[in-house]
Amino acid sequence: MFDLAASISVGFFGETLPYTQNGDTQDVSISIERNLQILDEETGAGQYINAAIYSNAEFPFDKPLDGDTIAAAGRTWKVLRKVADDGHVTTLEIR
Repeated sequence: MFDLAASISVGFFGETLPYTQNGDTQDVSISIERNLQILDEETGAGQYINAAIYSNAEFPFDKPLDGDTIAAAGRTWKVLRKVADDGHVTTLEIR
């Protein structure tokens, strides 16, 4: 049920974008968020990042890897790291 809700939410707010890992490109519903504020749970410090958010149930690879790319709106975003994963939705820092 939560996977379905995550898929619908990301599908509604995002768009289908080409995600490339190790030369293999798959279309994935991804929401690109600029200036997303994240908080460090230990220190409470915040920072703003560019983020890619996707539903885990629809992600075509085993896991995201640093250096993967996402093509969106005439530019290519590079995955830097995973910043959150609640088991249903994953947030990646991109640049």
